Parts: sequence; C-alpha cells; structure tokens
Amino acid sequence: KTKITSSIYKVRFQLKFALLLSYLGQFVSQTQPPCCPRKQVGGIKYTLAMVGDTSAEGCVDSCIYRSSESPANNFCFKKGALPSICNRCQKLITRQNVSSSKITGNFDAFNKTLAKMKQDKGWKGYLDIASYHGKPYRCTIDQKFPGNEAGCCIAHYVTAGDIIENFVPWHRLFIVNMEISLNQNSDGDLAMPYWDWTSPPNSILKLPLLAKQGEWTYRNRNFKPPNTDYLRGMVKTAFKQGSFINFNRQIVLPHNHVHTSIGGSMGTISYASYDPIFYLHHSYVDLQFAYYQELQKLRGKPVTKESFSKPLQSAEMQPFASKGVNPYEATRVNNIGYQTLDYEHNFCYKFSQLLFEGLTPAEFLERDEQEMKYPSILAGVAMNTTGYPSTVSFDLVSPTSGSLAAGSFFSLGQGQDPNFSQYNSFSFIYFDFTDILSDSATVSHDTSVKIKITNITNAAPESAYQPVVVFRPAGSRQHTYRIHTDDISQYAPVMHGQPGANLQFLDENGNRTTDTIFEYINDADGTEVKIPINVGEDQEIKYNEHKYQHNETGTTITFGYAEYFWCDPSGDAHPLGDVTVVQWDRDSSSQIVTTIQWETVLLAWCQGCLANVNEVSKDDYDNCQNLNPTNARY
Repeated sequence: KTKITSSIYKVRFQLKFALLLSYLGQFVSQTQPPCCPRKQVGGIKYTLAMVGDTSAEGCVDSCIYRSSESPANNFCFKKGALPSICNRCQKLITRQNVSSSKITGNFDAFNKTLAKMKQDKGWKGYLDIASYHGKPYRCTIDQKFPGNEAGCCIAHYVTAGDIIENFVPWHRLFIVNMEISLNQNSDGDLAMPYWDWTSPPNSILKLPLLAKQGEWTYRNRNFKPPNTDYLRGMVKTAFKQGSFINFNRQIVLPHNHVHTSIGGSMGTISYASYDPIFYLHHSYVDLQFAYYQELQKLRGKPVTKESFSKPLQSAEMQPFASKGVNPYEATRVNNIGYQTLDYEHNFCYKFSQLLFEGLTPAEFLERDEQEMKYPSILAGVAMNTTGYPSTVSFDLVSPTSGSLAAGSFFSLGQGQDPNFSQYNSFSFIYFDFTDILSDSATVSHDTSVKIKITNITNAAPESAYQPVVVFRPAGSRQHTYRIHTDDISQYAPVMHGQPGANLQFLDENGNRTTDTIFEYINDADGTEVKIPINVGEDQEIKYNEHKYQHNETGTTITFGYAEYFWCDPSGDAHPLGDVTVVQWDRDSSSQIVTTIQWETVLLAWCQGCLANVNEVSKDDYDNCQNLNPTNARY
C-alpha cells in the first residue's frame, strides 16, 4: 500500500488499481452508464455502495464499492488488465415448488412462454439449449468443444478419469441457461419451478400437474412411480456425506431413479433433456446442491474451490465456455465448477425455501446427531455405469434371517450394450438400509448378513460385483467393512472406502475366518513381500492402498481410499472433504493437530519417499521409549 494523503490509500492489483477511500465523496449526477450493482475484479467480489465524486482519484467512473473482504472500506477502479465481471442482477428471481399455488395458478404463462421458446431456432431457443446435454453430440470424448463423439454433460459422458464432482455444477449451469430463456421470453419474472419428488412422505410419487398439460407434456413417457420414502432415503445418505465428491456420487442415485421411473426419453442420457419435465427434476437437484452447501457451511467445511480435485479447479465446462453456442454471459464467464457455488450473485436466483423432510439444514444436522446414537447398516457398491439403462436389485441375505428385498438403483445409459467388466471409479456408493429394517439394531450386528445382487435388467446378476456390508456402530461415524471369504472372488478387485475404517474377514456364518489372509507390503529395500495378518482382529485402513491375498483361492483384493486430498505443484497437500490433512515429511516438526468431532486425520506426503509412520502413546513419545515400529511399512 502506498500512502497518498492522510485519508486515501492506493492498493495495486497487478495492472489494475482499486482506490481505497476512507471517506465518502460528494454525490454527483451520473453521466455514465449505470454502475454495475455487483462485480468481480481479480477474483474479489464487490457490491455497489453509492455513487460519489471519485475524480480526484482518477477512477473510470463515480461508482463506489465495498468488498466482503474489507466491509469497512470503499473502493473505486482505474483502468487495468485484471478481468472484471459485472453481475447486473437488478433483483433475484425465486424458484417455487411446482405444486405451489404460484405455479398451479399460472399455467397459462408457463405454456405461452415455453411455446415461444420452442419456436426460437437459435441458441436462445428450447431445442438448441436442450441439445447441450446429449444428442446431437457436440463434444469430443474428453469433453473438448466442438466435437461429435459425446454429449457435453460431463458426469455422464467422460470416460477418462472420475470427475463426478462436476455433476451438480454442470447441471446448475444447464438449468440456468434454460431459466434465462424462460425468464426473457415471459411477460413476468418466471423462474424454473422445482419438483420435490421426495414429498409427500411414504407415498407413491405423482408427476407434477404442470408436466401433465400443455407445452410441458411429452410424447413417450412410461411412468412407473416409485415410493417417495425410498428416494428420501437416498437423498438423506447424500446429505450425510462429508466431502463434495461423495455428495455428487450419492445424489446421482435418486436422480437416476427419477429419470428411469419416468421412462421414455427421460430414461436415456441422449434424449432426456428434450422432455420439459427434465428441468423441473433438475431444478430440484439444484436445490439439493444448495441445501448441501448450507450443510457444509454449518459443519465448518464450506464447499469452495479447494473442494474440487486439482484438475477441475481450472477445467472449463462445455459448451458453456463457448461464445459460439452460449449466448448468456452469466454461465459463459462462470463455467468452472467452483464458479457455480455463488448462485445468487452469479446467476440471480434463489429458492423459495431450503427444506428437506420439512427440516432446515440446521435442523437436519440436529436430527443427524440424534440418529448417530444408533447403529446403521449399509451396502457399499463398486460398479461402473452400464452402457444401457439398467435396474440393479439386491437383497439382504442371512443364514438365520433369510432373504429381504433391500432395494434397487438405476443406471442411466446411452443405448449400447451394458458392460460390468470394467468400472471407472473404485469408490463405494452407499445404500443405507437402517430406516427400512424393522429391527435394524439386530440386523446390523448380525455379521452373517450379506448383500446379493438378485437382478439386473439387460445383464446377468453374476456379471456385477457383490456389494460389501458396511456397519457403523452406535455413537461413531467410523465404518467397518465385512468381507466374507467364501464369496471373496465375487467382490470388486479394488475398493475405496472411508479412511481410518476397519476391515473384517469373516466366514459364511459371520464368524472370524480361519482361512489364511496375506497382506503385501514393501520391505526396507523396496521389495514387495507378503505377511500373514491376524484374521481374528480388525484390519485398520491406514493407507490409501492395502493389498490382500486369500491363500485358499489365490484371490487378491485391494482395499483403501482415495480423493480425500490433492497435491499442489509445490508438493503441499490440501483436504477435499471431511478430513484434516497434516503435511508430512522427514523434516516434520512436532505439531498439535486440532480437529472437529468425528473427523479423520490424514498424514499426507505428496513427493519424495513414502514415510513410515509409527503410532505411539504420548507418554512413550515424551520419554523417547518404545519408538521402534513393529509393523514397518515403506
């Protein structure tokens, strides 16, 4: 900062200058274009405070702003090279529940507007905006634009790597583009309604009235309504996730279920977006995204740029980044995942209310804490997306309790043959059975319980990997994964679960197995060796990869975790989710780590040799005794 006078300071941001005004100038009349009500300069957001005399400071206009980072100060701007993005939201439009009287009493306006949008054959028209999602293909297989190999919807089409955390951001941009067209073609301020397909509780889902009349109907639906409680359960599991990546991985499940239940074009990725009900459906998925953002703020882990994996922190989402096909500046300049987070500021809309099961985000967390007092039983499923739209059904099976139909999930496809032989993500998706079991406490402690896939449409059940039983004890968030050695060849060869979890090897009756299990480790000179584990004890998942071999069958499985931190170019580690990451290297000094309740601590190293970590008691550490590792791993 360079002091100019006793009351005015100049702050330099590369080539662009913001002048910090510690006084309010005399008001002047505007002979310039209207001031931008909200703008972003060099990544910092500013809100218009007033119009005043800034001529003494040499600013380009008389607009005076305040920043959330420095709310007590006032700023004006000189010419410079930093990118400046104006947000001209004169007011926020409000998305209403499609069943509210504000929507049901206004069908005529929604029909006239959608008809007008369908008549527009340009990039502001309904059909061309809808084409962003699937066919005709406009992207390459790796999501470059233009192309003709794949749809541009990232989460459905990318095969190179797992970038599921862009599922809700991409669809937020998509709904915004359709909403802008809806709003601009209307006589009023129409916003995209949302269809809450989790309400009312314990009922058979019904299509919204708007989607069953006028311009909002579609020719080929084949609706097979699910029970709303099943959808609520999947959404609830998604909201309990501590990392943004895992939230995306979970919320896609009820989303798929609704698509497939409606059927017709909605059941395929290629053509779903041409059915108008798509936008009512995804407007609600976007509300779920907003709800999760509030949950994370309350948890002290807000969704930010750092919540995205490193490659996605700069990856543009297509085709929104292309001026040739995207006429709307709001989504064109905010086309990176993290830029979608501030939807009120960047896209000028809000929701009439943020509720799930009648609960605010704060109330949801209060209930979650109460439910933590009781045990849970879940299925951990590692499976790829099938090529063809498929329904996967599974049962809970026990030698003592028999068989119980536990549920199903839907996989969207592009119309090609299903393929369960390869999968792109090793990470589990979870199904919580606790609420559907009459005696969940007894069943969750029954270690003989297995989860069997009983049916897959368009594929044989044995072509899919067997899900893993996941047990969460009362009063804890730690998972215990149960591997039944009589079925060990049926599990996925690589599985990613929760860091710090426990792994149990059990026989068909749920007892500790008497089979021999080896774990592969590297000795001091880097040679891979295998050592027998104590099968009578839980195996703690400390590392991101534990490789085990079942001696009797020769089957090898790898169990670990991934995607909980990323490394920057300097070699520093950053958390991605509900973990505390401690930078670790051979020169690490003593430090105290403070965490919140239930949080896992990861000792992470991004470069150099893998460090061996030996856990000792504080007394032994303070007295420098018993420090030699007994289970050295290099």
